[in-house]
Amino acid sequence: MWLLTVNGIVYLAYGIVSGHFRRTFFPVGPTAFLRDTIAALQFRLPHHYGVYNAVQKTLYLVVLTAGVIMVLSGLAIWKPGQFQELTWLFGGFDVARVIHFLGMGGDRLVPGSCTSPSSSSCLRRCRP
Repeated sequence: MWLLTVNGIVYLAYGIVSGHFRRTFFPVGPTAFLRDTIAALQFRLPHHYGVYNAVQKTLYLVVLTAGVIMVLSGLAIWKPGQFQELTWLFGGFDVARVIHFLGMGGDRLVPGSCTSPSSSSCLRRCRP
């Protein structure tokens, strides 16, 4: 957990200070997201090296946000006494626990995306 946290802090700090996030992932709006989603579903979305489309930008931001939420909810359930304000922000210990475990198991909700094949059901789904 601490390796993930330190790595995430360094990556976010670099992305913000260097302007990488601002240049690469913004602006992204609902109109562009819908347009690129429709184009991707029709297999007409062009791919240019080094350029992210609106769907890629949105999903990248979602993954970064999910990582931050996982670390914070993990802290809230790990030490609810020391991080009582953080636990309160999540709606209490039980809600923080649900958020954390749903997020940690989120890769099993999408068919074929087994990033951590630790469960037998995930292994069965990912076998050729």
